[in-house]
Amino acid sequence: MSLRVAVTLVTVAAASTISAEGPRGRRAEVRLLSESSGVQSSGTFWIGLHVALHEGWHTYWVNPGDSGAPARIQWTLPAGAVVGDIVWPAPHRLSNPPFADFGYENEVLLLVPITISGLPIGESLTLAADVRVLVCKDVCVPERSTVTLSLPVSRSPEPRGEVEPLFTAARQRAPGPPPTSWRLHAHVRGRRVVLTIEAEQPPGKVEFFPLRPVEIQNAAAQRYTRLPHSASLALQVDERLRDPPARLTGVLVDGTRAITVDVPIDAEPQH
Repeated sequence: MSLRVAVTLVTVAAASTISAEGPRGRRAEVRLLSESSGVQSSGTFWIGLHVALHEGWHTYWVNPGDSGAPARIQWTLPAGAVVGDIVWPAPHRLSNPPFADFGYENEVLLLVPITISGLPIGESLTLAADVRVLVCKDVCVPERSTVTLSLPVSRSPEPRGEVEPLFTAARQRAPGPPPTSWRLHAHVRGRRVVLTIEAEQPPGKVEFFPLRPVEIQNAAAQRYTRLPHSASLALQVDERLRDPPARLTGVLVDGTRAITVDVPIDAEPQH
């Protein structure tokens, strides 16, 4: 399963900030942002699904952890437009003792590629979405919106400088491949999976977020050992599993860098 999880698993979008509605109002303001003032006739461009959360509220990553749910969206697109997979920024660990959840506080921008072909210059591309996002504080509240965004089709769209910092920050948190100087492998050790990083200069501290639920014990301590040219991270296998998973997939966060992990898990070494 790719970290760019299918777009049907997400949510969020709007041409402008959604105002508070309902008896208790909204807990998040949701927008659909474009990097540029319009789109070209053909090609791929990026939009951002932006969720600004009210103070104290949070929402969830594609794997929410022990509770919660990821955002969900149903798109309505014109003929010739195709929505790609969402790029989920690396999450943060959310405090929920004795459990652990993965998600975002304050705000998050989810990057989504859109591919179009042969749209006439001078017309508009309109995206519509039915959006569902779960936000939590002391309680969890599902919020739903139907939103649209229209972009003119032009030969030379201009960049929108006011949203550039949001897109830059989202790309910095987007998981990427390991450095070419690293070698990653994993093996079983009892009820733990040990991820080993072989590198000339191993990272000083890391945290692992599993992509799939019910594989790694989310709230268990992650034991990190650093040596001169290697490091290891011991992860507790989820107690609901009879056997360890066949692969270790997820995101390894090294400070401000997010690294994709997708390696087979070898059997426990025999001594």
